[in-house]
Formats: sequence, structure tokens, C-alpha cells
Amino acid sequence: MRRIGMVFQDSDLLPELTVVENAELPGRLLGREAREYRARARETLSEVGLESRRDSWPSDLSGGERQRVAVARALHHRPGLLLADEPTGALDQDNRDRVVALIVDIARSTGAVALIATHDPRDEFAGLFPWEALASSVIGVVALALIGAAAVAVGTNKVTAVTDRSDGGPPARG
Repeated sequence: MRRIGMVFQDSDLLPELTVVENAELPGRLLGREAREYRARARETLSEVGLESRRDSWPSDLSGGERQRVAVARALHHRPGLLLADEPTGALDQDNRDRVVALIVDIARSTGAVALIATHDPRDEFAGLFPWEALASSVIGVVALALIGAAAVAVGTNKVTAVTDRSDGGPPARG
């Protein structure tokens, strides 16, 4: 828990906690000072564009808002490893861009690794992720994007594409 953050496909927020309480959860469980985990929760909610919804209940949020709270919760303690299943699947284009940029920024600034699974047909995720910047980064971000039947993996030093596409087309990136 101390070094891992997780975003589940269905967000899995605790319904009896408010948005800010859900975002504070990692800090509380790690025994951090209340002032510290509350400030970090407000910061991460602001980063995902939900500062105005912090006192709302999960049941009052849209699917995309719940997903962004889940991302804020997963990034709250700046984990060394982020595991994310469909972190952008329920988001509109602007919020997808915001969440991806946030994940990339945090991974770069902390030296974290992000493992992201998606099969989002709207943008095939590869077009959303700044692959070239990640591939040349000295701090590794690892992303796994399942695009239809194609898989694209990005590591610290190179971009690798593997495909098993039924249409016989080329990999998404090579």
C-alpha cells in the first residue's frame, strides 16, 4: 500500500465517505498527520478538476467524476507504482488529457512507474499518450495499452509494439 496506487475500472469509491474523505484514505491508512493528508487530498482533487465537489457523496457524481476521484485517491501518496485499469475510460477528452498529463507528470517527478491498461476505441490511447516523450525519459514510465487486439508497451529507453490484430495491420507504434 505504501508504494502502490490503484485505479480500478469501476472506481470503487467507498459510498459512505465524501469525495475528499475517499481522496484522503491513503494518507489516513498510512498514519500520516491529518493536516498533511487533508492538504494532499485537496491538492490531488484540484489536479483532477474536482475541488468544487469535495464535499459531495460518490452517489451524486457522474461516472467520470467518480473515476477522477479514484485517480486522485490512487495518486494521493505519490506511489512508486501506479496500477490503473481504464483510468480514462469514463472521461471526456479534456479530462482524459488532464488525467494522462497528471499521471505522466507525477511519474516523471517522483520516478514512479505507471502500468496502465486500456482498450479505449475513441482515441486508442496511443494518440493520447506522449509516447516519444516517455520513450526518451530517463525516469521510466511503463504503459500497457490494449488497443483492440494490439498491445503497445513503452519503457524508459524504447517503444515496443506487439500486435495480433485480426486485420493484419501494423502495430499502433513501432
